Amino acid sequence: MRYEKGRKDTTHDRILEVAARKFRQAGIAGSGLAGIMSEAGLTNGAFYAHFSSKSEMVEKSLERATDEQWQQFEKEIVTPSRDALQPRFFLRFRVRSRIRGASTPRA
Repeated sequence: MRYEKGRKDTTHDRILEVAARKFRQAGIAGSGLAGIMSEAGLTNGAFYAHFSSKSEMVEKSLERATDEQWQQFEKEIVTPSRDALQPRFFLRFRVRSRIRGASTPRA
């Protein structure tokens, strides 16, 4: 069965959105694939059309969250809010940038 163009990307995004929510609620270890896929409205078998393992899904979910945080940080640089001037904001940024750097392969 063929699907319209972009459907796989939409489904992939939906899985990552549900996974991120489950990870925040129950932690990574407490979030099973069956629950994630069920909440996304998909079968367990469909998971493997998008990811090779739960570890890969976790990695992609973390990358997405980091990218979203980075975009928010860039917005703050352009138009800083009062929160952006607080030391904890910069501390969170440094921690996240270290995490981002740790997942980047080194040459």
